[in-house]
Amino acid sequence: MTKEKRYLISLNEVRDSLNQAIKMADQILEDEAALVRILHQIDQHRFYVRYGYKSLMGFCQLGLRFSKTQSQRLVTVVRRYEPTAKIGK
Repeated sequence: MTKEKRYLISLNEVRDSLNQAIKMADQILEDEAALVRILHQIDQHRFYVRYGYKSLMGFCQLGLRFSKTQSQRLVTVVRRYEPTAKIGK
């Protein structure tokens, strides 16, 4: 896209696109945090063994269909995860 064409796009369209991207990124972060909490519980109790997976890594790759890199990142985050108590007002 040339520089001239970029400036033909309305500012409202640009703002709406950026806001939509921010909203989707926030949702992804929330979903990832929920997934880490669930995987932490699965890893603590080794639930994946009942379904024939040898490790959490294998479950993430084969069961959840993540790539090897994504699985390794998730396993690292899950192993470092320490749940904290919610403090009320």
